Order: sequence, then C-alpha cells, then structure tokens
Amino acid sequence: MKKSANREQALADREKLFIEATRQQICKQGLLGVQMAAIARSCNFATGTLYHHFASKEDLLMAVCSELSTTRQLYFRRVHEWQGANNRDKMFGFAVAHALFAQHHPEHFRLEQYVMTEVIWQATSEHRRQQFLEAMQPVGRMVESLARQAIDDGDVEPYDIAPLALAVGQWTMSTGMHTLIHADGVLSLYDLNDPYRLLLQNIRLQLNALGWKPLAENPFDRKALEEDVTRLCKKKSFLISVRSKARWTWTAAALQGSHPDIDCLLKSVIKKVHCGIAGKRTRSDANLNPDSWLSTEISRRLLHPHAYAPRLQPARACTRIKPHPFANKHP
Repeated sequence: MKKSANREQALADREKLFIEATRQQICKQGLLGVQMAAIARSCNFATGTLYHHFASKEDLLMAVCSELSTTRQLYFRRVHEWQGANNRDKMFGFAVAHALFAQHHPEHFRLEQYVMTEVIWQATSEHRRQQFLEAMQPVGRMVESLARQAIDDGDVEPYDIAPLALAVGQWTMSTGMHTLIHADGVLSLYDLNDPYRLLLQNIRLQLNALGWKPLAENPFDRKALEEDVTRLCKKKSFLISVRSKARWTWTAAALQGSHPDIDCLLKSVIKKVHCGIAGKRTRSDANLNPDSWLSTEISRRLLHPHAYAPRLQPARACTRIKPHPFANKHP
C-alpha cells in the first residue's frame, strides 16, 4: 500500500514537472514552439515517459491551462474575501483582478484562447477537457455567489435570469479586450492606447446599465476610476508586502507592464521604499508608507501602461528546470 502511494506521488510530481517545463517553453518560444521531445529533455526524461503522462501535445497544453486556471483563482479569491466592500466594488474588483492576472500571465491567456478553439478542443481527451472545466468552476462560483448576494441585498434587479448571467457582459468584455491587446497593432491603429482604462470604464458603464448600486456618477471620469482602483489596491487582502521573497506575487503582477523583468522591478520597489537613488536616504523616503505607495503604483501601471513601458526591461520569463530525482527512470 505504501509503495503504491509513493508511486502515485512520484507520478503526480513528475506530471507537475512536465507542466512547468511546458509553461516555460511557451514563455520562451511561444505556443508554436512547444515540442514534446524538447520538454522531456529539459526535465531529463525520455520522450516516451512524457507520453506516458500525456497522450498528445493537446492534452499537455490543456493540462498547463488547467494549472494556470488554478492560479487565477487566487486573484479572484482576494476580491471575494474583501471585507467591508460593497457588492459593486467586488464585481468591479473581479475585473481588476482579471486584468492583473492577464498582465502577470500573458502566456495563460494566449494558451486559453488556443485550447478553446474547436480543432484543439476536439483533439483533447475527455479526461483533460473535464479537468480544465473543473479548474474554471471555482472562479465562476465566486462570481455567481456575489451576484446572488447583490440580488438579495437589493443592489441589482434579478431580471428573471440566472445570477451568473449578470456577469457575462463583464466576462466577455474582459476576454475581448485581452484578445485585442495581444493582437499587436490592432488598438494602436485606431489610436486606442489605454486599453485597460477603456475596459474598466466600459465595465463601470455596464454596471450602471444594469442599475447595480451604488451607481457611478460618470463611468468615464478618469480621476474617479483611478481613485477606485487605488482604493481597491489599498486593501490588505489585495496587496502583498514588498518584503515578500516570493517571485510570483501580486506586487510583481501589479507592477509589471507588458514584459517586465520582475526581479528588477521588485528591487526598484524596495529601493524606492527604503532609500533614495544611490543609497541616499531622504526624509520623504524615510516616511514613505509602502502600502500606500504600492497601491498608487498598481493603479498607475494598470491604467497608464504605455507611460511605463519604455523603462521596463525584457522579461527573463522562465527559470531553469532542476533535474528531477526520478530522471531517466522508466515509469
């Protein structure tokens, strides 16, 4: 029994290793550059071992997408557990969370688009499709429970439709905008250079159209939008301290532009909080509140990505894969 449990754990660990190696290859070479042999080689396994876990490349990509969907839950859960916020703020917060996740994990959105095309979806095994759908459900349940609560509290009319249907417009707008953002040149062709601002403004307008209280006086008010995003990001449940050593944090996610070097950004944040340029501490730096400064930076970088992009360095998107303890052993 113990031997069987150990074997199952070893197989699960190996599968996670393959999934992470695939994610990194997508970061480096794009979706079309994914090669089963190269992934197996990077993990020090035979290609046949990789196929023992995943029947096809489509199955492997679906598994990567499922894993990243689990990561997205963390972003939405922080909003869902936001204490003291009204229902409309939380619904708007879901949109901000989605935008930050898309900035932090651009490879996930591209991958999700790819695996949900008809040809790839049909080529994937039923087991992997079901795994992906199950990974998406927690986010849907959080949004649905919030919509139900808003209806019960009288913040929005039920309109005789399913509660989750109230959020479909927000979901489709977010997905559509991310599609346009990743299609380089499409938005700039029409001089639409602030896509996330436009997205959030239109979501505020859509919530107003639903009569979701409290109504925004002017959904396109730039100052009010920035105040809302900053207020959202100031919440402790929504912000991780700059002193955290975790590489993939909300701080890193919020501070990144299109393709940042996250380590470099975190160092610059710490330098800004603790000292002045070249190590010269100033009175304003000494009295700086890290959380307040970070929340301002989050809203600025989300709403003014082009203003920050020139200062960012290309991302070192992936780290080296360490040899697995079971490398070169047959399954």
